[in-house]
Amino acid sequence: DDCENSANYFQVGQVLVASAAGLARWTKLSGGVGELIQPIETLQFVTKPGALTLYAGIMSNISEGMHPYDSIAWRRKSKLKLLSYDNEDIYIPHRGTKDDAQVSLEKSLRLDRINTKDGRRGLDTACATSASDPNRINGPGNPELAKEFMAWVGPGPSNYLPFSGAENDQTFNLWQAGSYVVCYCSFLDERDDCLDNSYYVRAAIFMLKGPQQGIELELPTNLVVRLDLEGWGFTDEDSIRLISMTQTCKENANDPKGIGGYRLGCPGINATTCRQPDEKEDIRVLVISAENVKLYIERIDVGEERSTLYFSGDITAELTDGDGITFDETSIILNGRNHTVWTDTEKGIVSSLSGIYSYADEPDVKHMLWNRVSYVENPLLASGYEPKQLTIPVGWPEGPDRPDITFVNNKGKWHRRNRLQTNEEIKAARGETMKICWGAKDLGRQQYYGEAGTLSFVDPRPMSDAGIYITTRQTGAVGQAIISFSPRRGTEFYRKYNTPVVVRFLFRDVGGILEPLVSGEPIGDLSGYAGLEPLPEDEQVSMEQASQAACGKIFTEMWTNDDRGFPLPRGCFYGPLYRDVQGDDEIERPTYREYFIVFEPTTGLKDICTNTDGFGTRQVNCVYQLVLNAKVGFIDSLYDPEIVSIYTQCAGKPGYATVCGPRYSVLEYGKGTTVLGTYPMEENATVLDRVEVLPLDAARALSSQGLRGKRPQDVDAILDLAASRTESEGGFVEEFLRFGLRAWPKDTANPIQRGGRLRLFMKPLTLWRLSEFTSCAATCVPAPGLSCDDGRGGTQADCMLEPLVKTPFEIMVPMQKNQLQITYPLYMDEIPEERADEAHLIEITEVRLPKEGFFATRMLTEYTDPDGLSPTAAIASPQLSRVPQHGATTGRIYVDGQAGNGPKPFVFDKNNILVIRVTLGATLMSPPIEPSDDDNETEQVNGEAMKPMIQITLPPDYTCSVVGNGTADPNGEIDIFTRDLDDDGYIDSPMGTIFSGKWSSVGRVCAFTLDTYASLYANQIFYVRLSVNNPRDTLLRDDPTNVWTLDWRGANGMTLGDAVRFVSLEEERHFLGWVGNLAVITPLEGESIQPSKLFEGALSRLSVFFQATHAMPEYSYVVVDAPAGFDFTDNCSVKHLDDEYYMDWEGLAWGTETVGPRSRTSSLDDDYNCTTDDWMRPVLAPLPTANFTRAFIRVGRTLLQKKFYGFAIDVINTQKWDITQHDNWRLWIQSPQGYMVDGSKYTIQFNAARIDSLPQTPHDRSWAVYQAPLKYPLKLDFGADMIVPTVVFDTYPVLTVYPLEATMDGTIVNMRMIAPVGYVWKPHINDGWLGYIPGVTCPESCVLHATPRVEVSNELILPKLVLRLHTVYGFRVRVQVPIRPPSRSSNVFYLEMGYDPEEFNLDRMQAAMLPAPPLRSIFDPLILSLCNIAGYADNILDFHMRTSSPFGVNDGFLFEGSELTRMTLLSCWPEALPGSVQLTQENGDCLFFEHQISGLPMMKIWLTRGSLSAGKYSFRFRRVRNALQPATERAYWTFGTYGDLHKYPMHTFLDKTIDVPAWQVLGFMLDAGLLQPTPFVAK
Repeated sequence: DDCENSANYFQVGQVLVASAAGLARWTKLSGGVGELIQPIETLQFVTKPGALTLYAGIMSNISEGMHPYDSIAWRRKSKLKLLSYDNEDIYIPHRGTKDDAQVSLEKSLRLDRINTKDGRRGLDTACATSASDPNRINGPGNPELAKEFMAWVGPGPSNYLPFSGAENDQTFNLWQAGSYVVCYCSFLDERDDCLDNSYYVRAAIFMLKGPQQGIELELPTNLVVRLDLEGWGFTDEDSIRLISMTQTCKENANDPKGIGGYRLGCPGINATTCRQPDEKEDIRVLVISAENVKLYIERIDVGEERSTLYFSGDITAELTDGDGITFDETSIILNGRNHTVWTDTEKGIVSSLSGIYSYADEPDVKHMLWNRVSYVENPLLASGYEPKQLTIPVGWPEGPDRPDITFVNNKGKWHRRNRLQTNEEIKAARGETMKICWGAKDLGRQQYYGEAGTLSFVDPRPMSDAGIYITTRQTGAVGQAIISFSPRRGTEFYRKYNTPVVVRFLFRDVGGILEPLVSGEPIGDLSGYAGLEPLPEDEQVSMEQASQAACGKIFTEMWTNDDRGFPLPRGCFYGPLYRDVQGDDEIERPTYREYFIVFEPTTGLKDICTNTDGFGTRQVNCVYQLVLNAKVGFIDSLYDPEIVSIYTQCAGKPGYATVCGPRYSVLEYGKGTTVLGTYPMEENATVLDRVEVLPLDAARALSSQGLRGKRPQDVDAILDLAASRTESEGGFVEEFLRFGLRAWPKDTANPIQRGGRLRLFMKPLTLWRLSEFTSCAATCVPAPGLSCDDGRGGTQADCMLEPLVKTPFEIMVPMQKNQLQITYPLYMDEIPEERADEAHLIEITEVRLPKEGFFATRMLTEYTDPDGLSPTAAIASPQLSRVPQHGATTGRIYVDGQAGNGPKPFVFDKNNILVIRVTLGATLMSPPIEPSDDDNETEQVNGEAMKPMIQITLPPDYTCSVVGNGTADPNGEIDIFTRDLDDDGYIDSPMGTIFSGKWSSVGRVCAFTLDTYASLYANQIFYVRLSVNNPRDTLLRDDPTNVWTLDWRGANGMTLGDAVRFVSLEEERHFLGWVGNLAVITPLEGESIQPSKLFEGALSRLSVFFQATHAMPEYSYVVVDAPAGFDFTDNCSVKHLDDEYYMDWEGLAWGTETVGPRSRTSSLDDDYNCTTDDWMRPVLAPLPTANFTRAFIRVGRTLLQKKFYGFAIDVINTQKWDITQHDNWRLWIQSPQGYMVDGSKYTIQFNAARIDSLPQTPHDRSWAVYQAPLKYPLKLDFGADMIVPTVVFDTYPVLTVYPLEATMDGTIVNMRMIAPVGYVWKPHINDGWLGYIPGVTCPESCVLHATPRVEVSNELILPKLVLRLHTVYGFRVRVQVPIRPPSRSSNVFYLEMGYDPEEFNLDRMQAAMLPAPPLRSIFDPLILSLCNIAGYADNILDFHMRTSSPFGVNDGFLFEGSELTRMTLLSCWPEALPGSVQLTQENGDCLFFEHQISGLPMMKIWLTRGSLSAGKYSFRFRRVRNALQPATERAYWTFGTYGDLHKYPMHTFLDKTIDVPAWQVLGFMLDAGLLQPTPFVAK
């Protein structure tokens, strides 16, 4: 009875609740034929009337489980509300504000991405709070209208809840397709209003099929396109119909009449396709699916709220984020069972995944409710997304009821349902606008229910200029054609988008006007095909197979007026020969063909070009020219026919949207027409047979018969066009040529006429710039006995120079004057028939040669009568070639790496990755090689050897190889390929890569062999990525053997001149970021760097030491590099080290051991200056204004090989530690010209004791910053102000380190103390270590519990210390003291708390530098002698030294001679030299004596009153008697300082003694004198 007690409740079962109501197909069960009120079908299609019926009731049995729509049957009258789910943006974004862009209800609840409980509850909330949109619903669009469509049920239960009114006969429709939320209210008042909005319940979501409305498609004319529509529920049975703007899609019972104005089935193949549509044409469509893109779902990971799909390939190329998909249920396996054996319960589970649902009253009939896909983010990938994964918002709770879903053969099938597309088959020839109707299969036929929007075919934006220019006006002749086009200036597409660009050339009438021919040299009669062929009619290359070889197969030249040359395309492709279906009212359709050039992103066309000529550099309109062989048909210039249509398009996957805009975006369109018509040959007209063009001297050397009668080898010889005159001004070199020409007619009865016009077209057409003027000087030299009278008393022939291409901006962009027209003298004698093998010679006095070169070619000529009619074309003889001028062909190397010589610049380094830039000064083409009768391997090898080749040859001892396919920057990391220094919106160095061919390497040569038809055009630039192994010896940049060269050969081994050197050291000054060779540098030795302050942001003084590897001249550079964040500032400060670093601590003889292990460290002297830069700055980046990480120290002294040097430089420490700081300290030596010579191969060591090692741990390499200095000023207490070297008394002093305190409580810290080089820690000897300071630190909690570890002798490691806040620590440790302080590294101690944060991921706490106390040693000694003759008794001897200890009374010097000083006499008192501490007879005493046992000379000088400081002492002894016998080696004196010298030999120790080399006693020379000098002659 106690129901208040929860313990009295017992589970007796469970109630399962359906997640949604079922959707019925009909409003009721059908009563059969004759029924008064027929069942109404549920809404399926946009605009089609219907009803909406929900279904409920228990339909399952206990054994099978719950049916997906099991619920209590309907019993109450209910009212309907429909909400837009995914097709109306009126909701606030998830966790957004009202100011954010509004989104659909689906996105607002994030149900498009994840199926959460909150999201589902949000639908109920929306039902309660949102209203229907009457603009979308033609029916229950508001609460009042909804009363007319109420569902009437009762009084008994009903499976159907039809919202079709009281009589169950009301229909309604929806104006917009999409998914809708079905809400209903069953608690109504007497007015049939819902008692409260909270009673509205979400029952279901259903999808209404149809297109998105308001689409405005704009597609270009004369391009085969497809249509794409967005919408809901698309299938392959849908269709599209295009109608006029005055029609509606629903007219004629949803079967409107279609419109013409376009063609289907394009492009036309053999006049059987590309036809006009029928009036009732249904344009077929398709939806993307797994089957047609061959991408399947291999597996699914089921989650609770969403599941991840794993695809067999890159699915992001086909599906975009937010697409709606359904699954093919026949490919799904649920819990190991396929679709044929699923229960109703299992079918419901699969429906959630597949998006295909059964109607509750007719399970065999399906309806659709897709799932949206989402990309899976991965910030580590360049795209930001996983390419093979998508998620869908479907999931099941973890547990035994979670379904196990797999796929048949691991190939889950899917369809994209929110987008449909036609085939790519639609083409319109003219502009027109029409409506797009969408139709679906319904009631046995296509019903056009939905109007999607409009389609407009438009002519694209015009280019600034376009045209086609031909070298012959003879109908039916073969010549060359130039396609010229200019993008409109100000067109931002080319610079704005990082996407490929395609240029499309549509040859509109191949058979009748202009037929492109395959590349090659024409031979024979030009009235035929002249040995050339058109492409086979059915040959085609797809965009995916585009190649540079396909470019060379069509185009013989590519040129632009931009300084950077014609951009290197990724490749070309082309289609077959097309012809459309001839309509009933049309003339025969012409044949047409399309050619395409594809440019990589940022490497393609430009709207503005940079052009440099004799007038300077300026920005001008771009002109692009492409030359091809062509057969010319009839061109009627009166009608201005469009011969070639030129389109620039934003590329991408055909038909898909691009970043440039809508799919099929045509950026610009150029109408390629010609101003010249063609004419047929007339009867009795002169027909050219033979034309000879020769250098003038060669032409003059021939008779009037020309080459006729000469040996075949003379006729076929290739003549090189060498300059007859050269001009040089302002760095521009121009070469000029004089030549002569003769022409012969084919028919002697129709000779070359007086007044006839001969046009000479200079090939290569784009390279010749004959003159700045429009005329030239030509003289007619007659055949013997004939006249060339011009009627003006001379023999001049009129000579005109013209550009073949004409542009509207000729003044700013003058085109190449590449054609020369000669008018024969008006009174010239025509050659009589009997002398038909003779010809007059036309001498052209001077034209300009191109700076570029060309392989063997023949010029083209055309002759017309005096009226300019009856054109006839011929090929000129012989073959001519041209070696490029210096500078036309160039090779450069990108300045890369910290040393500017590649990332691995040292001797013996392997895999030094370099980027090479190559510009060819001539077009290199690879014609097909005629197959041999013997198809064997040898012939194949020989064939490969005859193909054109480019060779890059490195200096001796290099080895060369190409990385991958040679792409210079495959990962987009090189700065130079992104820079726009001239700020024109285009990359200054667009990266071009040659693909059509193969790279090979042998030794120091890397070579590229071109594939058949592959071409590299003159002035094109390509880049290649090389991996080189450096030579074994140093190679300086100015070494005469350090020469990189380019060599190339044409087909059949033809060459153009010698190998070309990369740019010279002088030339490279004009090419920022590029060089002509590299230094191979030697690793420096002995480098070390120690800072004065280690904490973040401090101004620190670096002590820098190194040993010069090479001798360097005056004004060389020492370069110091610091890690990122450090700053030498723009006011770089360089100083000397303390004097002690430059002094003699070894006792060196004067003038000896200037280099080597015992030599003194030298300063950089006082003549230096310092400038700064950032070594990480890309070479083309602006100069830095902060964070100067590189210091250039220009040194005014010579640097000696193997000599040690030391200096100090100030740096501001970085603000934060980074592990890379341990690896980025470097030192470099540069020549006075700034060329690298030596450098740090590895990061500079912090601890100089590690110099000869390669530490594996970063913290053992270079130094890096700490968070703070030590918390308290640290004391290093040796028990005295100065310390005695261990060797003196064989004892190890105790060092006390105190005080230490942590900055974080309970922190585990690794502590390190580095002593100066020469010190050796001795913690493991007796009393060698104590972790506290007795009587100073607390005895228990203040102890440093550690087992000390010593590394490389001078590093004391205290590992894993646990330090507490507010606790002061200290320790004692014994240390071995060296006999001298270091002078090749800093004489300081470093204490570092937290030096190794990686082990515990802790911060680097504190660190400090502490100067080492002075050592009690004598240093910087020197003995100088006036005369070294044995027995000389009046010698002068100087003793110099520095002391460490001050002198008190009875303290002083003891000088002890070695065996070779025996019998040397010194006298008291010596002079105390100026500048030294004055110990004289006024304050001291002196005694010379001989050792009582050895008898060797000794002298003591000691202080008898007062005191003297430590410092420099210099004594001069006069009247010294040298040793009596000559010696074979030097003598030594031992310098020492002692106390109590008056008690000698009971004296006491002051400073460590030092042995000082003296003179070598020599004998007399037997003879000596001066030779007779050469007489001096003044000049």
